[in-house]
Amino acid sequence: MLILGVLAERPMHGYEIQQWMKDSRTDLWAGVRPGSLYHALKQLDAEGLIKVKDVISQGERSRTVYQITGDGRTELRSLVTDGWGRLPNSYPVDLYTLVTFSRSLPTADVREYAGILRTRVLRTLEEWNSGGQRKLVATNDDPLIAAMIKNGKAHLKADAELLRTIAQQ
Repeated sequence: MLILGVLAERPMHGYEIQQWMKDSRTDLWAGVRPGSLYHALKQLDAEGLIKVKDVISQGERSRTVYQITGDGRTELRSLVTDGWGRLPNSYPVDLYTLVTFSRSLPTADVREYAGILRTRVLRTLEEWNSGGQRKLVATNDDPLIAAMIKNGKAHLKADAELLRTIAQQ
């Protein structure tokens, strides 16, 4: 969905999409890693959802510019529509599983692990703060993006509070 959505805005080459992903910190909010981009572009092209618009040569390098196809726009609409019908995963499944089965570890270890994980969550919250500001600038202060960032930060704060509680138990 992410690549189709980006290409629905305008045709881009892989490096441009990769920069967009880096700037918008998709690794934090979409679970998509920039390293999977080129494989996904080839797959979407093979499926007819995107196509090569142009190949730009720059010295010894060439960049393939992709654009979304009509089928790709239909698929994007379908993916977005289906997504609105799913309940959001508003709780950290992995963390809840860890908490549920942590009685198998010594209490001191659980406290230590919770403290370490809380530090990582707080670091991620800092990244959301700085990355969120960049994303808002890039989207001309889109109120929906602002709401999404606020929600993501609230979840991280709640996770940090849960981990604080666990570390103190």
